[in-house]
Amino acid sequence: MSHPWRSRSLLALAVTIVAAGGCGTRFEAPPLEASYRQSLVGAGNILQLKNQSNEALLEVEVTIRAASGEVVYTEEKLAGYEVLEVGWKKLGGFEIPDDARIEVKARGYLLPVKVNLDAAGNEAGAGAS
Repeated sequence: MSHPWRSRSLLALAVTIVAAGGCGTRFEAPPLEASYRQSLVGAGNILQLKNQSNEALLEVEVTIRAASGEVVYTEEKLAGYEVLEVGWKKLGGFEIPDDARIEVKARGYLLPVKVNLDAAGNEAGAGAS
């Protein structure tokens, strides 16, 4: 005899797995190292994201929030150990200010990498939270 609550629990679990991207989804942030530099041409900062893995990252989505607005940039594929630079040119003229809040997601990873630009130095604090 089947219990109705058991069927609902299994259904809820299946929906959660599908919504999370399937069984291959990792409950961690993508293996990215973040840093930044000042733009040589134009203004603002250039976000540098290095894939720390030998595996390609797919659908890398960078969300930048600042007082001046919010912008999203997506790179379809970031090869293993490759560096992606995101700045005003890729962002359609949006300049990344020192106080920007940045989140980076990738397909297959549940947690984002959160980046805070450090106005005092040339390093960004990155980590999943």
